[in-house]
Amino acid sequence: MSYNYYRNSEGFRDPTAGAAIANVMREQKAARQAMRSKENNRVRSRKRRRENRRCKRQMEAARLGRRTVYENKGDLE
Repeated sequence: MSYNYYRNSEGFRDPTAGAAIANVMREQKAARQAMRSKENNRVRSRKRRRENRRCKRQMEAARLGRRTVYENKGDLE
């Protein structure tokens, strides 16, 4: 049996307590989503920085007429 927040322990309706609990649950859910969003942004920015460094190395190698490690990976197969 699922728990209904809008009923008290005796089974009677209790809309005031139910609304209060619903508000707390909503706030907790929003906090969890904000935390996940912040964590995802951190990972995305780390990946973006890594890709930028890689791109800069490839451009510098092309300017000097060299090959990068990333281009040599295909030669090993």
